Amino acid sequence: MIALALTEFGGINGLHFKEFPDPLPREGEVLIKVQACALNHVDLLIMRGRPGVALPHVGGCDVAGEITEVGHGVGTHYLGNAVIVNPVLSCGRCWYCRAGEQSLCEEFRIFGRDTWGGLAEYVTVPVENVIPLPKNLSWAEAATIPVVFMTAWRLLVTKAKVQPGEKVLVWGAGGGVGSAAIQIAKLFHATVIATTRGREKRELARSLGADDVIDPEAEDVIDRVAELTSGKGVDIVVDTVGTPTWPKSLQILRKGGRLVVCGASAGPIGETDLRYLWRKQISIHGSSMANATEFETVLRMVEQGLLHPVIYKIVAFTHAKEAFREMQSAERFGKVVVTFAA
Repeated sequence: MIALALTEFGGINGLHFKEFPDPLPREGEVLIKVQACALNHVDLLIMRGRPGVALPHVGGCDVAGEITEVGHGVGTHYLGNAVIVNPVLSCGRCWYCRAGEQSLCEEFRIFGRDTWGGLAEYVTVPVENVIPLPKNLSWAEAATIPVVFMTAWRLLVTKAKVQPGEKVLVWGAGGGVGSAAIQIAKLFHATVIATTRGREKRELARSLGADDVIDPEAEDVIDRVAELTSGKGVDIVVDTVGTPTWPKSLQILRKGGRLVVCGASAGPIGETDLRYLWRKQISIHGSSMANATEFETVLRMVEQGLLHPVIYKIVAFTHAKEAFREMQSAERFGKVVVTFAA
């Protein structure tokens, strides 16, 4: 098979198309012919030199495709099924797994980060990690769902417990988690304030349901949020940015507010004025991915048309290196998807 492999750290120049033996499904696994693979920020981090990643490495956490072969112990009725891959890999044995919390597994791994991923013609995954493709989605649309929607759902619903009428601030509406978070917050009848740069991206955020959109280059976010909330602040902040936004997130929250975080795209060190925590009784929730039940819930919402994929660009696999350049575009709003379909 052909795969886009990272052979040296440092960026896009370290990516090369290579031929590898076709993978064979082991016991309990299925072989998937990849039809589409969406890119994520973690792919960029790996390219820059993520500790623990051995080279060559094939990235791509979000996969949709067709099962073409099954390993020992897997029923042949899976053959030919169109599926989405749940990228959370867990042991199934530890206390967390037995409690249904796969994303807290003692041996937690992410497909495409800790294993070879979907930027290849074929992949193997455990059969319990495949879910039928919603019939209303194309291959490319399906591939946009797993990482960002399951993450945003767990942040807002499981961790922050968003309620109708609450005010939610989403930093970086154009990112994958940001665009998903806007939709999920609106699904729960919250009022959404989003941030993004440029008129076109502000309009796209509004089209997803954002009630107000702030351009941080043109307005002071803290002042504008105070204006929109009569000085009280918001109930929930979704922060995936990190260093530059963290202290502002604490200021923006109202008394009893919740700050949820799943990433740090602009830096992992955030300055914290501890007085905000006790004076406003703020709670901070970190999360990574989601459990199997949360993922299946998200897919039901998508199948019912309540949540929608957001795609910025679809790029053919033969031009997959260009897809990574699109990922870093200042104009990007939504997901970049690599497709293998004709």
